[in-house]
Amino acid sequence: MISVVIRNKNQSVALSFLLKNLTERYHEDIAEIIVVDNLSTDSSEEVALQFGARFVTIENFSFGGSANVCARAARFPIVVLFSAHSYPVSHDFFRLIQIKFDGNPNLAGLRCLHSTNDYKNFINKIPATIDPNKSGLIFSGSAFSRAVWEKHPFREDVATFEDKEWTVRVLREGYEIDFVASIFSYEIKRNRKQ
Repeated sequence: MISVVIRNKNQSVALSFLLKNLTERYHEDIAEIIVVDNLSTDSSEEVALQFGARFVTIENFSFGGSANVCARAARFPIVVLFSAHSYPVSHDFFRLIQIKFDGNPNLAGLRCLHSTNDYKNFINKIPATIDPNKSGLIFSGSAFSRAVWEKHPFREDVATFEDKEWTVRVLREGYEIDFVASIFSYEIKRNRKQ
């Protein structure tokens, strides 16, 4: 069973599209949807509730801290994490994730495909042990084991790259990180200040 958790701040338009996508195309493949929101001032909460998602507020945002909130909020063994401005594309996105976890009890996480770097490392079979940056988790469009997270939570004192730090740490503990041929899109426009 899969929990989908979405990190969000003032992304109501993008969040609406992601939730519409999840509920219309993938409702049979996921058990729950949770929006972890960082004090949005737009209509994000209304959007989440409109699509039947659980809405959880986080006040003191950090990347590792928000990932821990996401994992704690999830009720199911596989957690798929999105940012509000990303969304699954391939029709079998969640089924492929489920198959990979079902087939490997030592699997800590899966990196889905959204960029040329992902795809090149996937095709060239470059593992996370060789390139944790481009083959390890990226916390938008990745899946991780909640059971592994319970033993190895995300560090909250890491300013960025909390996903890469976790990748390296769980690999050292003997777990595996792999690619999955699940394709997603990641669209964000930031101004200089952001």
